[in-house]
Amino acid sequence: MTSSSQIMDDIHNMIVNIPKKKDAVMKRYFDYVFSKARQPSGFIEPQDIENLRPFVTTALKLYHELGLKISPKAHSIEDHLCEQLLRLKGTGNLGEDFVEQSHKDGIKKEARSWNAWNRDEAAKQHCKWEHKQNLPEVIDKLKMATRLSVRTKQCADQNGIVEAVPKNKKR
Repeated sequence: MTSSSQIMDDIHNMIVNIPKKKDAVMKRYFDYVFSKARQPSGFIEPQDIENLRPFVTTALKLYHELGLKISPKAHSIEDHLCEQLLRLKGTGNLGEDFVEQSHKDGIKKEARSWNAWNRDEAAKQHCKWEHKQNLPEVIDKLKMATRLSVRTKQCADQNGIVEAVPKNKKR
């Protein structure tokens, strides 16, 4: 969403042959959707999302009428935007890759239940894991494991003292 102006320009260029009235309507719909998507976390209320849903539906309907393939950005708007906005109360201060990270997390979670007898059983397993993931002692152990799994490199300071420094940190 950080390049919404460029996306809008690209969409605009694709629809030059569409009658001017339809072009203006489509631009308004996408402008509204992108303006809501760029609001920082904490600034969107559930009522804003309910007002946004028909705009997303109409904007993507117009997009589909162009006969274009669904790009990753269009997919994220169509299938994830409203739910993410509702959950995070805004996404403007997040990077574009947070939706991709959500997909990776979902795939990892789905892989745990691949051998479930049916979807109800898989849902029970997911609920059980989610419950355990939110227990304070589990959260503490995950934080400790993260701290202990940092890659380090050996660095000497000006006095020649060698110490292990996290690779992603500068001295």
